[in-house]
Amino acid sequence: MLGVVKALAAAAVAGALLLGTPSSAWARAGPPLKLTLLGCKKLNQGEVGRILEAELGARLSAGNLPETTEVQVDCLGDSVLLRVRDPITRKGLSRLISLETEQPEAHARLVALAATELVLASWSELEFNPNPRVKSEGPVVPPELSALALQTVHERRVARGLTGRQPAVRFRRRVEPPASELRLAALASLREFFDNSGVLFGGGFRLGEDLTNLVSWSVDGMTEAGALDSVNSQTTTVGAAVLFFQRWRALTGRVGGGLRLALNAREADGTTGRESSYVIAPMGWPMLMSSLTVRLGTKALLELSVEGSYSLPISGPDNEQRTMSGAWCAMNLGLGVYL
Repeated sequence: MLGVVKALAAAAVAGALLLGTPSSAWARAGPPLKLTLLGCKKLNQGEVGRILEAELGARLSAGNLPETTEVQVDCLGDSVLLRVRDPITRKGLSRLISLETEQPEAHARLVALAATELVLASWSELEFNPNPRVKSEGPVVPPELSALALQTVHERRVARGLTGRQPAVRFRRRVEPPASELRLAALASLREFFDNSGVLFGGGFRLGEDLTNLVSWSVDGMTEAGALDSVNSQTTTVGAAVLFFQRWRALTGRVGGGLRLALNAREADGTTGRESSYVIAPMGWPMLMSSLTVRLGTKALLELSVEGSYSLPISGPDNEQRTMSGAWCAMNLGLGVYL
């Protein structure tokens, strides 16, 4: 009988010792915390501690056990410096907040919530980086304590309506077209001279590039024909321009100036048997030009351009008529590709 009593007593002592171990205490109250306020005469430490315990589901401790997460609050006027020393992840975090625009009665709650976020940020590493490649200096806490800290992180996520494990946020860089792009477009053109009745129609090709320094260049060749003041004109022109460009995602706008030279063949209406006369003359100097390019997918493009200038008068076949004279403007619509 005496032996049975001794055995029961020994079991009771062992159970008491087991219940008194830190892991048992952690299971009941979560990871231990220590809160220290320095120079915070206007903060109620009891209120800050109460909210901190409620938010983290942990317990405040006045001891200095090596497994205790320490939260230090330094009041610096209207600013508060929060420091967390976390033995679970073996790292420290700090955060500076301002209470200048907040009501005094809300200061304790704001400080406690900010400290809670800092502690949770530290404990979250247990989920997203449980085995850091570079180990921190310091003793390793029991795995039961790490599990409790991780459980606290999960519980707070559920309390905020974020159920399940949340993946790390991945920021995607917006895919922008390269700063320097070479493009080739087939053009349809319409050109009108304000001092002559009639217009010229035609088409051609344009090669251009937007450079990294926001400067763009283009060269083109076009053939156009039409009747201007009863004079049949056919022109082959070469143009070159330097422009400044601005890009807005799929749109690119350009404005600048250049030169256009024309080889012009003309003959009076009704004199088809008569040999045409040719003349080379500048049709645009200086020439103003603007364009708008729309990117269609990764390679295709649609381009609309407008240009205008002043042309010195070019005489007709009988040397009396004046064709292609004065101010003119042209509109080009192109469809092309990026090379």
